[in-house]
Amino acid sequence: MTTKRQVIGVLGCHRSGTSALTRGMSALSAVIGDDLLPPVEGNNPTGFWEDRELHVLLQSIQREAGSDWDELSYGFVANHQYMQHASKQKLLEFFDQRASSEYPFVFKNPRATLMLPLLRDVFAELDIASSYVIAVRDPLSTAESLQRRDNLPIEFGGLLWLKYVTEAVVQTSDANRVFVSFDNYLQHPDAELRRIELGLDVPGLVLRPSELQ
Repeated sequence: MTTKRQVIGVLGCHRSGTSALTRGMSALSAVIGDDLLPPVEGNNPTGFWEDRELHVLLQSIQREAGSDWDELSYGFVANHQYMQHASKQKLLEFFDQRASSEYPFVFKNPRATLMLPLLRDVFAELDIASSYVIAVRDPLSTAESLQRRDNLPIEFGGLLWLKYVTEAVVQTSDANRVFVSFDNYLQHPDAELRRIELGLDVPGLVLRPSELQ
C-alpha cells in the first residue's frame, strides 16, 4: 500500500506563536524548507520559518483579490477570487515539488489561515493528505503584540485575532488537526511537540529530543 504524501500547515493569527511552533516542528522530523524568510530584528529576530516562495505567492494572490492580512472584512467574494486566481497553478507546482510520502512537509504563513479553501483544493487535486497545527494565544496578548509591531489599536488587533481563529477552526473542522497553546508551548515545548506527534499521528512525524532548541 502506497503512503500518501503529507503536508502540515501551521495556522493562526500573526503574533500568535506560529513561528516558534514551526521552528519546533523540525524536531518532529518534519521538513520546513531551506529558502526561508530572513529574521528581522524587532519583529522575529529568530526567524519567521516561512518558505520565501510560498510567502510571495500567497501575498500576491491575496492582494490581487483586493484583500490583505490586516483587513477585517472578508467573505465569499474574496474566497471565490482566491479559487480562480491564476497563481493556483504555481501553488500546485510548489506543493507537488515539496510534498513527500517519506516525510511531512510543514508550511507556515498566517495568510494561509485565510486562504484554506484554495489550499485545500490544491491538496485535493494533488491527492496530498493535509493536517493542521493551530496556534492559539491569548487574544489580548496577541493584540498587544500587534500594537507594538504594527501600531494597530488593541480593539482592532482583538478582532483580527478572532477572524483568524474563526477561519482556522471552521475551515479545518473536518481535517486532522491539533490545537496548541502558545503559552503552554513556551513552558513545555517537548511535551507540546509530543502531543502534536501523537495527536496528528502522521507517518514520518517522530519527535527527536536531540533536535529541540
